[in-house]
Amino acid sequence: MIPEKISASSLKGSSLQAIERRGGLLEKKYKLKDTAVESTNYHYWRQKRFLDTIEPGKRASLNLVECIWIEILISLKKFGCSAKTMEMAYKALFLDAYSDNLSKIFRDGNLKHFQKLKSTRPLTPDEETFLAVLEQTATDEKLSSHFRREISYLYHMIIEILEYNAEAGIIITEDGKCNRYIRYPEAQADLSSSNFPHIKIPIANYLEKFFEKDTRAENLNITGVLTDTELSVVKQMRNNNIRSVKVHFRHNDHSIEKIELEEKGLLNEEKSKEIMGIMGMKNYSKIELNTRDGQQLSFTRTTKKYF
Repeated sequence: MIPEKISASSLKGSSLQAIERRGGLLEKKYKLKDTAVESTNYHYWRQKRFLDTIEPGKRASLNLVECIWIEILISLKKFGCSAKTMEMAYKALFLDAYSDNLSKIFRDGNLKHFQKLKSTRPLTPDEETFLAVLEQTATDEKLSSHFRREISYLYHMIIEILEYNAEAGIIITEDGKCNRYIRYPEAQADLSSSNFPHIKIPIANYLEKFFEKDTRAENLNITGVLTDTELSVVKQMRNNNIRSVKVHFRHNDHSIEKIELEEKGLLNEEKSKEIMGIMGMKNYSKIELNTRDGQQLSFTRTTKKYF
């Protein structure tokens, strides 16, 4: 059984806590049994040097990225891909990140953020410490080399999926070549598409095993469907704390008011799902609610932006 699932919403944002939690994805807290790998395949892939980041031994510890990588290798095998294709996937997801010094891009982005933050307000002691570590890493070759080995394109893709609802994965073309891709929700065209035969392997499905999945609340927020205000409505429904909801929405340019009210002051599951669907589809102009403990909330529809 894998360790307690991770709350994906806790990884969002630029706070020190969110950055530390994203870094926690690189902690070695999983075991081989947390993956679906067979022993013969695992040893073969080790021999081919596709698993060089994992220490040898039956009780080897893995981080989340290594677990996802093993699941990708399993999928490649099921698709009948050759060892050469797997080698190209390893290069695209790991080796290229080292040669491109992806860790420096991560570090410099955090460094600029906290330097700018320091110019606008005093940093907390924890933030000051973190900034000092970033500055030291920038000048210490040994520390820089360590982080350079840690940060991979697969790690980057996992972060982009969780934080920005990006679609990311690898594409295997008919000639066996492998390329990674990332597409963001605001993209006008699917840059990963092509007119020639290929295998497209998104990695989002592999994450479900390791992250909290709640289609009624947090998971909708992970995918960018709900705003924070809308999410608060869902949480109130989960807590059976809603007495009434009034949804204003437009249909054929005629304003309609819809009131959901139970005799005992509780919304049933069917009506709760209906309201969630209205919010998820943005099919409203305004929502007003009253809770059983006397709270009131009123908000208009907004469009969620991605940065």
